[in-house]
Amino acid sequence: AFGDYESLGLVVTRSEDRSTSNPDGIIGSGSAAQVHKGTLVVKNSRTNATNTKMVAIKVLHPNTRSLVERDLELMQYTTDLI
Repeated sequence: AFGDYESLGLVVTRSEDRSTSNPDGIIGSGSAAQVHKGTLVVKNSRTNATNTKMVAIKVLHPNTRSLVERDLELMQYTTDLI
């Protein structure tokens, strides 16, 4: 789910400090993405030790790239008319 990170021994989990007013841990939302709180867990395969760090996870809304490309094409078409 998070690209090559999992093959490197990295695990991203939901933050445990979610409040009842914000159960999904969303800390920001815009037209292109949402930002969630999370915990990055790095496992050392040699020593079996783990390190954790609080992180922000940016999740793009579906089809964001194609929608932005379409909007740019429409803007270019409009400017060509002017």
